[in-house]
Amino acid sequence: MANGVARQSKLWRIAVKPEATVGTYTETGALNLPAIEGWAFTPDRGTGIIARADVTDGRPGAVRGVPGSYGWTLSGEQEIQIEEDTIWMPWVWTLMACGHNADVNVAGGTVALTPTIASIAGYTGGTADQAPCSMSAIVVYDTNGVADGAERARGMTGTAQIMWTAGERMKVAATLKGLVYVVDGASQMIDYGTANLTAVGVWEAQTLPRVATDVVTTFTDLTTSAVLALNDFQEFTLDTGMVNPDISDPADANGLGVSPVFLQDAPSLSMSIAASQANDVSFFAGWRDGRLYSMSTVSGITGSNQITIATPFLQLASAPSRVSADGKDRLQLSFRVVRSDLGDAAAPYTITYKYNAAA
Repeated sequence: MANGVARQSKLWRIAVKPEATVGTYTETGALNLPAIEGWAFTPDRGTGIIARADVTDGRPGAVRGVPGSYGWTLSGEQEIQIEEDTIWMPWVWTLMACGHNADVNVAGGTVALTPTIASIAGYTGGTADQAPCSMSAIVVYDTNGVADGAERARGMTGTAQIMWTAGERMKVAATLKGLVYVVDGASQMIDYGTANLTAVGVWEAQTLPRVATDVVTTFTDLTTSAVLALNDFQEFTLDTGMVNPDISDPADANGLGVSPVFLQDAPSLSMSIAASQANDVSFFAGWRDGRLYSMSTVSGITGSNQITIATPFLQLASAPSRVSADGKDRLQLSFRVVRSDLGDAAAPYTITYKYNAAA
């Protein structure tokens, strides 16, 4: 494993922590993002090095550029893990940083995540309801406490998807935007010092990921009241539909502010199911007529740490697509997650995590 020429990529680890003060870096007690895959952490936001090729000075070629604004992007897929009596799992924090309120029901042992227009606020933890938060992140390269390396970001907010394939792990895919870490008045892109960072990002919960088995789905055609059988339900993706625009902040040392999270358009839901006569009739007529549907999908048996995703109103975004897969007649369906009427204040979807199975 040791090599003086090439470093081992598996020695990197990522930890996150909600911020008590929005945009202020915090590291103490940071939790690892559980089993994050396909991740990238890059300082690719802002203007970067500003080219000055058009500056005329009587000489050919371009004069050197000047540093402009900078910010970080963290993207990747993390497992949805469950820990009994633990409300604030990293995937819950991630959804909060992606524009969701977290409403805690202690008596029922649940936390409900819904998209919100509430402002990003400081995280308090405990059992209180939480507004959307920002997060700090650190990427540590562990060399056993000898000149460990670190890249840090603060004020991270973003966009997310919840997705699963039957029989596979359930995941949250997210892209977060953050600000450059500033220490002692200096902007720090990367830190290779003598610090021992071995204890940063230690595992606090050893849990297995939730797998998409034992999933019970109720899908209703609201025009006919028919409950449709989603046989051979193979794929599910809920795109929360948020936008996360850059904010300019000339007062910041690196020129950017904490990015807001807006729900401008409809979230989207896509899935793949077996075709049937009843489904053909409902979905093709539903596309023609603009019908509304409702859906509730529950992962986990009664008495377990269930995750429920409820969408009161769905409308087909495009005509059903008929495909052949392994000789099976299947439908690919894409929905918009909508509100029923003008002024409807109900959340377009709710993600409920039962953190206390005994409640």
